[in-house]
Amino acid sequence: MIYHLLDEYLLLFIFGYLSIKDIYNFISLNKEMYKSNKIETTMKFLLDKEVKENLDLQLLLMLVLSLALGKAIELSGTANVLANMMISVTQSLHSPVIILLGLFLITLILTNVITHAAAAAVIFPIAVAAAVQLGLDTKPFILAVAYAASCGFMTPFSYQTNLMVYGPGGYKFSDYLHIGFWMTLISVVVCVGGLGLVYGLF
Repeated sequence: MIYHLLDEYLLLFIFGYLSIKDIYNFISLNKEMYKSNKIETTMKFLLDKEVKENLDLQLLLMLVLSLALGKAIELSGTANVLANMMISVTQSLHSPVIILLGLFLITLILTNVITHAAAAAVIFPIAVAAAVQLGLDTKPFILAVAYAASCGFMTPFSYQTNLMVYGPGGYKFSDYLHIGFWMTLISVVVCVGGLGLVYGLF
C-alpha cells in the first residue's frame, strides 16, 4: 500500500515537473510527453506491452496523412483555386455570410469524417484565401473553421473521446447521428449567426 502511494506521488511529481517546464517553454510538449513515457517505462510504471496495445496506429496514420494533405493544399495553390470556385458559386448572392456558412459546413463534414485537427488544417488556407480575395477581415473566417472543427458530434470517429465511449457505452452509430445532428444544427446557427453579427457580414 505504501509503495503504491509512493508510485502515485512520484508519477504526479514527474507530470507536474514536466508540465511546468512546458508552460515556461523550457521544453516542447512533444519532448515532455516523450520524456514522461520514457521515465514511466524505465521505472516500470508503464509496460512496453501496454504502450503497444493502447497505441492506435490507424488513427495516428490517418491524422498524419490528413495534416500532410492540408499542407499540400496550401503549398500547391489548390487553396486559392478552391477559394475562387467557392466565391464564383456564391458571388451572385453577394453575401459574405453565405461563404462563411459554406466554409463552416465543409469543415463540419470533414471533421466528422477525418479528425478535427486535419479538417482545420485542410480548410484553414482556403478560408484565409477566400477572405483575402473578398477584401474582408480574415478573423471571422478563421474562427468559423475553428468552431466547425470542434463540432465533431455526428460520428464516433470524429474525436478521440467519441471513440472512448463508443464501445464501453454500448452506443450505435445511429446514436451519434441522432443526437449529434441537433447539436450540430444549433452550432451552425449560433456560430455563423454570431460571427456574422459581430463582424458585420450580413
